[in-house]
Amino acid sequence: MQRYESYKPSGVEWLGDIPCHWEIKQLRWLADFVERGTAPTYADNGMLVINQACLSTYELNLSKAKYHQSKEDVRNFRGFLKKGDILIASTGRGVLGKCCFVNSEIEGFVDSHVSIVRDSKDRLPAKFVFYLLSTQYEMINACLSQGSTNQTELQRDSFRKLPIPLPPRAEQDSIVMFLDQKTAEIDTAIAKKKRLIELLQEQKSILINQAVTRGLNPDVAMRDSGVDWIGEIPAHWFVIPNRYVFREQNMRSIKGEETHLSMSQRYGLVPAKNLETKTLQSESYDGAKLCKAGDLVQNRLKAHLAVF
Repeated sequence: MQRYESYKPSGVEWLGDIPCHWEIKQLRWLADFVERGTAPTYADNGMLVINQACLSTYELNLSKAKYHQSKEDVRNFRGFLKKGDILIASTGRGVLGKCCFVNSEIEGFVDSHVSIVRDSKDRLPAKFVFYLLSTQYEMINACLSQGSTNQTELQRDSFRKLPIPLPPRAEQDSIVMFLDQKTAEIDTAIAKKKRLIELLQEQKSILINQAVTRGLNPDVAMRDSGVDWIGEIPAHWFVIPNRYVFREQNMRSIKGEETHLSMSQRYGLVPAKNLETKTLQSESYDGAKLCKAGDLVQNRLKAHLAVF
C-alpha cells in the first residue's frame, strides 16, 4: 500500500498520524447504541439468543447461540438484530471487547452481555468502524472499569466517546472492499491449513497406535490380547496390569516455589501462564505435588477426556 502525500497529528495517542484529508469524530456522533436487555420470557417460535461466547472476531459463531421462545412480537424487542450491526462483548473474562459484524439478517436477539452499535441515520460507516474496533484492543481496554462484584465491563459513556478516524466515504468503501477480499483470502488459506493439520494429527495418531499395539514388523505372528480395545498383538508380546508398570508418586513441594504447571489436551503439560484460558490460581502451592521429566501426569477430573 502506498503512503499518502501528507499526514497530520490525529491528537489521539494510540492512533498517531493520519492522512491530512481524514477527520476524527467521536463514535457517539456516528452511531446509535441499542440498550442492553434480556430476551422475552414466553414460548413461541424459537429465536436465537446471541451471547458473548458467540462473538468470534469477524463473524458470529451461531453454533454457540441458544434458542429462546417468545409469544411477544419479537420485532418490537430492542435487542433484535439487524444487518450492519456491530456486536461487542461488554462483559466476560477472556472475551470482553471482542466484536463481530452482522453481515445478514438474523432472527435473533442479544443477551445482556452484548452491546449493539447501530447506524440508523446513514451516519456510520459500519463495516469500516468494525474493522477498526476489531484490532484496537488498547483503545477498548481504556473504556473498561471494575464493577462492584469484581466484574470488568465495558463502560458505555467512555465507549461512546471513542475517536474514530474517518476518510471520505468513497475511500472508506475502497478500504472495506480491499479488506473484505484480503481477509477472505486469508480465511481460505487458514481453513486449508487447519484441514491439513487435522489430517496430519490423524495420521500421527494412527501411526502411534499401530506402533504400540502392533509393533514395527507387519509380518509378525499375531494373537488375541484378550482386551477388547487393544485387539490382536504380536504373539511374543505380554499384557500385564498397569500397576506392575507404574507407581504413583507423592513427592511434595516444601515452599511451592517451583513452576506451576497446568495440562490441556491441546498443549499437554505446560506452565500455567502459557495457557490461553486462565484457570483458578491457589494463593499458595506449599505441599503441591512435584513431577519430574519422564513422569506420566494424569488430570483425574478429566481422565475420561484422555487428559494425560
